[in-house]
Amino acid sequence: MPTPGEEAEEEDSPLLNHEADDAHHHHSWRSRCRVYLSSRQKHYAVMTLVALDVLAILIDIFITLVTCELGPPEKEHEAPVETVHEVIKVSGLVFSALFLAELIATLWAFGFTYSSPLLSLVLSTSFPL
Repeated sequence: MPTPGEEAEEEDSPLLNHEADDAHHHHSWRSRCRVYLSSRQKHYAVMTLVALDVLAILIDIFITLVTCELGPPEKEHEAPVETVHEVIKVSGLVFSALFLAELIATLWAFGFTYSSPLLSLVLSTSFPL
């Protein structure tokens, strides 16, 4: 039979184990994220998103060229063209948001030291001195 001091110690230990479980759970999520971000599945998903983004840009260019060749748009043909341009613009924003989410997940999973050479390269080419 436990003494009163041992009962208090047993009552405190679940709290300590809970904090340890939270730390382990957090580490487990980061490890899973690292594995996924390094996987072929993720690389294929990114390549597919890039291909879809490029396809949307090419479609937008093609539609712009065709509408310029046809001359001033008629009112009945103007609405569908504007709708397509808006859809392509929104899809570009969605692709950019997904790439930003990937960047944030990469920084969280691997840390800033993983991408610091890449980050310094991007910053140096984006903002020349």
